[in-house]
Order: sequence, then C-alpha cells, then structure tokens
Amino acid sequence: MRARGARVVSNDISITRLRPLFGRSSKIVVSDALRPPFRRPFETVLLDAPCSATGTIRKNPELKWRLQESDLASFAALQKKLLQSALEMARRYVVYSTCSLEREENDDVVATAGPGWARADLTPWAPEGARGWVDGGVLRLTPDSGADGFTAFVLKRVEVISG
Repeated sequence: MRARGARVVSNDISITRLRPLFGRSSKIVVSDALRPPFRRPFETVLLDAPCSATGTIRKNPELKWRLQESDLASFAALQKKLLQSALEMARRYVVYSTCSLEREENDDVVATAGPGWARADLTPWAPEGARGWVDGGVLRLTPDSGADGFTAFVLKRVEVISG
C-alpha cells in the first residue's frame, strides 16, 4: 500500500509484531483493533487477521498436531469481530487477509460484512505475479504457487438504498 503512495498507519496489539515495520510505516500504533483509538476513518483498512496459519503448514509442520478443529471456530469468532471493527474504520475499502486456506476463516467471515459492503475484484490490487491466483475476485495462494497459503478479499463500501 505504501509502495502505491498511501500514508500507512500500522496497528497491532503486539509491539513485537510491529517492530519489523519500524521505518517502513508512516505511523506505528500499539492498540487492540477491537477498540481502535482512531478518531477518523481511513480510506482503506488492511486487516491481516490472526488465523490458524494452515497455509504455512509446509514451513510449520507441527501445526498439524497443534491445531484442533475447535480452533477454527475460535479464530473465526475473533476474525468476525475484527472485520466488523475494520469495516467501521474504513470509508471505502477493507482488504481482509489470512495465511489460512480454511473456508471458515475466509469466505464465511467475509460473508458477515453485511449490507453496505460488497466483495470487489482483487485483481487490480494484486502484484502482477500473483494475478494468476485470483479466482472470482479472491486471491488464493496455495502451496502450488511456490508461496505459503494465503487468502485475501477486497470489500468495497456500497451505497445502501433505503425503501
């Protein structure tokens, strides 16, 4: 986003996860995204949601033994709350991404966006080398891509017409 000229504000509950962004982000904010401290909305919000990381099993094979089926429901519940918070903070777009390939953590979460939001085609947002992995407007990198598994959606605010 910054490479495209955007002013970037990075927010995470963990300073450790933000540390690699020092010097790369316009502003660093340590806070809980469920209760963001920002007074005004942003044009675009990128939510890189905490997830089961099933897309990284190739690099982290211990996940197969550590993850339980109930973990997916726990992650999805948090992801839905974080998505709602991101939607409230965005004027125009929300980019929702995970390093999970699970429907419960991706399609099912994005489906909760509700009225006023529609899925948009991610193709124009995707780096040129990843555009071949966009299907139905959604970026779905699988291990066949040579990268970790990754899923990303773009949600666009739409005008709600009342009757």
